Amino acid sequence: NKELSDESEANYTCVANNAFGSDSQSVILKVDVISKWINEPNNTFAKLGDRASIECSADGSPQPVIQWCKRSRSGFCYATIEGTYHSERKQQGNKSVIVFHKVDPINVGVYECIVSTDVPAKFDEKYSLMQVKRGESARLKCNVSGDQPLAIKWTKDNVKLEKLGSHSYEIFETTTDFGLLSELLLRTTQRTDGSIYKCEAENTHGKDERTIKLVVLEVPGPPMNVHVKEVWSRTASIVWSAPYSGNSPLTKYTIQYWRHQSAPHRLHEFVVSNSQTTALIKDLSPGLSYEMTVVGENEVGRGEAADTVTFVTGEEEPSA
Repeated sequence: NKELSDESEANYTCVANNAFGSDSQSVILKVDVISKWINEPNNTFAKLGDRASIECSADGSPQPVIQWCKRSRSGFCYATIEGTYHSERKQQGNKSVIVFHKVDPINVGVYECIVSTDVPAKFDEKYSLMQVKRGESARLKCNVSGDQPLAIKWTKDNVKLEKLGSHSYEIFETTTDFGLLSELLLRTTQRTDGSIYKCEAENTHGKDERTIKLVVLEVPGPPMNVHVKEVWSRTASIVWSAPYSGNSPLTKYTIQYWRHQSAPHRLHEFVVSNSQTTALIKDLSPGLSYEMTVVGENEVGRGEAADTVTFVTGEEEPSA
């Protein structure tokens, strides 16, 4: 028996001979070598604004995956360190380096270099909330780390989204240094696109799941149940119910009213707070027909006006 090492990897051939001839059979021997440090990370000190770097390197068979994480005060290790706060990660073969181009106080902390083989599928960020205005495109991203081959499946409300066969979305996949990036592009978002999306990643060593809640923001719907509660000769009391918010809090209501005659008349309007669902229209003229409506507004914009309501002011008694 011989102790195996990485140098033992080779193509071995067994040859058998006898009086009638010979035969041979070849096999390839691959040796898995446990990961070992070539260069462990060391404490680094730098002045604010200076350039600094930390690095580590390791060897093994198969080639180990090197990942960095930064520990929070709570002890959780955040594995995503990529292009933030004037820093970038560089991978060169079996060496990984984090370069701080301009040291900032936010860079201070404890960094860990993680070397592993047989890496299961894993999402660093399990949950996220994404908001988009209706009509705009939305790009949902799932960045999974792990050994190849990796497979990612998208679902919407637990219904699988096929990669082909839809005109409303596209799915793109890009191989990364640590795994796979899958992107779900919704070309023109509609209200029905607001939902719970999941991407499920799997490889031979395990599987993981990430959830994205997509909220589609839009202008409010028309106020409901608009009607005149009471009407007098020069004022009218109106009431309505709050509309669909458009997934954005209502900021105000605008009451619009005008004389109802064959010829166009000047539009009057005034604003009330988002907490009100009643208003008093003033400075009307007695014995005339008016039309009025209510419009809601949020951070996205002004919504659709409610159906117009017609009312007639009362006559004033003649003065003595």
